[in-house]
Formats: sequence, C-alpha cells, structure tokens
Amino acid sequence: MLADGTVAHAGGKVVKNVAGYDLGKLMVGSYGTLAIVTEATFRLHPVPQASEWVVGQHPIAELPHILNDLLHSQDAPSAVEIRCETADSVVLAVLIEGTEGGVSARSGRIRATVAGEKAPAPGWTGTYPWAVGEGIGLKITAQLSAVPSVVAAAAELGWTIQGSAGAGVLYASASGAAEPDDVEATAARFREVALGGSVIVLDAPKEMRGQVDVWGPIPAIDIMRRVKQQFDPENHLAPGRFVGGI
Repeated sequence: MLADGTVAHAGGKVVKNVAGYDLGKLMVGSYGTLAIVTEATFRLHPVPQASEWVVGQHPIAELPHILNDLLHSQDAPSAVEIRCETADSVVLAVLIEGTEGGVSARSGRIRATVAGEKAPAPGWTGTYPWAVGEGIGLKITAQLSAVPSVVAAAAELGWTIQGSAGAGVLYASASGAAEPDDVEATAARFREVALGGSVIVLDAPKEMRGQVDVWGPIPAIDIMRRVKQQFDPENHLAPGRFVGGI
C-alpha cells in the first residue's frame, strides 16, 4: 500500500523474476518509509533428509586459511557460523545438509578441514550476542575475504562477535558498559576492515541512540531522498526512521 492509498504489486510467484526494477527489495529494505507491505509470497524449501553440525575451535590467526578452504569446498556447507568472545580463539560451526549418505561423506571431509567433531547445533546460532533491549549491538556486513579481519578487530577491541562467515553478516556486542564515543570508534574500526561493507548500531540504550551515528556513512543518501520524495512526498510513512532522517 503506497502513501496515497494505491495498492501496488511487485515480483511474481516464480523462481526467477528479473524484469524491470526490483521493487520488492526496495520496499523490504525501506523499513516502512516507502510503503506498507500487506501481502508477501515466500519461496520455501523442503526440510533436508539429514543434517549434521561440525564444531571446532581454532586460534584467530588460523581463521583466514580455514574459511578459504570451507568457502571453496565442493562439499557446499549450508552454513558456516563463527563466534569469538576471547582474544585468543574462535569457534567455528559448519552445517552440512542433504541425503543420509551424502551428509556422512561430506561431514568426514569437513571434520578434517576444520579439525572439528560432530556436535549438536550450538545454542548461539541464530541469536544475537547480546540480550535485545539490554545491551549495545552492531550489525556488520563485510566481504567474505574480510571476515577474518573483522573477527580479529573484535578480539582486539574486546567485543564479542558471531554470525555467518559464509554470508558475511556478523553481529558484535560490547563485553561491558560502553560510552557513545567508544561505540562510534568501534563502528569506525569495523567499517575500516569490512572492505566496503556496512556497520549499523542495531541495538543500544535509549539514552545513547541520539548520541551515536546509528547508520554510518551513506554514499547514496541523495538518491534515497529522491526515492522517498517520489513515493511519499508528504512524508507520512515512518518519518525519521531511516538513514538521514528519511
């Protein structure tokens, strides 16, 4: 539903739909500032016949080599998750899915690659490394090759970090209390090593949110403002919620 009441549709119920501008992604990424999503169609996949987690722990210095081997492996892990809460080591959790026979064979090779063991799914996967609403949390997107540098920076700064090394999406939290200047400096450091990625303050105490740059530098802010003007010229939808006061 657009700001003027128009009901619009984007995309289609097919696997590939690339004709024209991708309005679906634009709307989903606008945080409600361009339209209200009233209906969505999702593509689902069947639950795999078998799955297995392989978990190992390594010195941070070994992470670049191990991730390179995993991400270029023909064994195609479904997830490569990491967690680092010390200055010395990082936990690596790899998910393999597929048929019973296929998972068994691939798991053996993955165990050799990460020097790990079969284990239950770690409790931290799919969570944030902080209690939502009670801490300071950053969302970091980075090139896959930059993930080890982001993890090393978190260890250096004393922040806990975890997330998907296979997708380049990580979440970091302060191990203790942090001042606004500390959060700004930490975000700047992560932006420096993320190689073109982004860092946003996803969660922080209410009193801090007005004191830190939540979104960071936005090179396309002028274009985003023009898009907002086209879709919502009277600024009715979620005013001020998005970057640059959009």
